[in-house]
Amino acid sequence: MDFQFTTEQEMFRKTIREYVKKECSPEKERELEDQEAFPTDLYRKMAELGFMGVLVPEEFGGQGGKTLDAVLLLEELAYGSLSSAGAFSFCNLYGVTKILHNGTEEQKREYLPKLASGEIKMSVACTEPDAGTAIGTIRTAAAMNNEHFVINGTKVFINNANVVDYLITACVTDKKGEEFKNMSLFIVPTNSRGFQTSPIRKMGNRATPSCEVAFEDVVVPRSSLLGGMTQINLGWRAMRKTLDIERTIFAAGCVGLAQAAYEEALQYAKTRRQGGVPVGDHQAVMHKLTDMAVKVHTARLLVYHTGWIIDCGWPATANAAMAKVYAADICKSVCLDGLQIMGGAGYIHQSNMQRYLREAVLYTIIAGTNEMQRNTIGMALELGLPRQTRER
Repeated sequence: MDFQFTTEQEMFRKTIREYVKKECSPEKERELEDQEAFPTDLYRKMAELGFMGVLVPEEFGGQGGKTLDAVLLLEELAYGSLSSAGAFSFCNLYGVTKILHNGTEEQKREYLPKLASGEIKMSVACTEPDAGTAIGTIRTAAAMNNEHFVINGTKVFINNANVVDYLITACVTDKKGEEFKNMSLFIVPTNSRGFQTSPIRKMGNRATPSCEVAFEDVVVPRSSLLGGMTQINLGWRAMRKTLDIERTIFAAGCVGLAQAAYEEALQYAKTRRQGGVPVGDHQAVMHKLTDMAVKVHTARLLVYHTGWIIDCGWPATANAAMAKVYAADICKSVCLDGLQIMGGAGYIHQSNMQRYLREAVLYTIIAGTNEMQRNTIGMALELGLPRQTRER
């Protein structure tokens, strides 16, 4: 068992850290959040450094990296620049994984080089007002009309919908079909006629705009169906192919954020004095910090191990769910404990800690709620779960 990263991976991590240190000051992060502004300049710089091509094969202009390389990337970005982490996740990651693992050869050659270079941005649109984790109940529909599909419906909480060039959109293509066997994925240009976005204000993750998206008679060609016409009504299967990778990488973001919160609290505990000694010398605070350190280290090992399993080509559905649920849970608890240690100093607007906590809450929801992750783990343990809660 080898816990050492390759020389190339260590160099990659060094490059990410240098980028964060040079380009992503805490002041800039707070400014982006206050303005609720997408970090266009940071996205461009990340693309220039090759970050956007980390998972794209070399034949399509990427770095040819593996899951562990993307894990390192999102961990380091979430540690020092949540705006950069959001830009990578919701303008690149979903697009790359979906196209790479499900696209036709023509779709791969059309989109992957542009995603790797940062020329285009791409995200996904699945959630609807009445269909969140229960994606089998979506209502947005794509009706076939000669050589085209016409899309009508509404999506909500779609990240960067007003920023990206394309949305991979889940649509019902067989209204009489069984749930999970009646949907398809379409690569929809966001400049299409009938495509409209409305911003949604959030408690956190504000440098990643979220929107309600309306599709009103949006016309797309047959060639926009992800995987081609042979994959019609197989959209759920296409989504499942990439869930393990995406959840593991999101879990890495949780680790990076938790590490930042832990270090912020630790530094405060060493410098803030009470009763003539640093507050960290008091046992109650010391124990909180040691528990935080244990949680972060354990989550990191779980995430790294899951990334390694995926890169070995082994089944990783339960492992990815474990990594995501545990990393997200400890991220929230570490941030909450960090704020408790800092007290009022952590609650004020200028503090990083209050921002960390607001961001951490999101991680238990996105990429499949932690409740659903526990159902997935329960299925792997062969526990009897109600049919409607199973993630098929």
